[in-house]
Amino acid sequence: ITYGDWSSDVCSSDLDVHLRGLIAEANGNPAGAEEAFWEGLRLSPDFTSSYAQLVSRATSLARSEPDKARRILDRLAEARPDLKVAAELRRRLGL
Repeated sequence: ITYGDWSSDVCSSDLDVHLRGLIAEANGNPAGAEEAFWEGLRLSPDFTSSYAQLVSRATSLARSEPDKARRILDRLAEARPDLKVAAELRRRLGL
């Protein structure tokens, strides 16, 4: 799966950016996926699919890379304080 010549300049809608993240993830590029999900959240804080993907990423990193998981959850809690999922997950995971 490829996303051709997409870039943040070409891909301006939150859905397009989110899809770019999913494609990056499918291609084994977790860093690229994470970057796209953050961009999607920045473009539209109400687009919760990107938020959910980042929560999932933090969950998968909780045992192997707890510091990185904590940073993701802290950043999510700061970006969307109205959504309590990130803060609660951090607490439950002991991060």
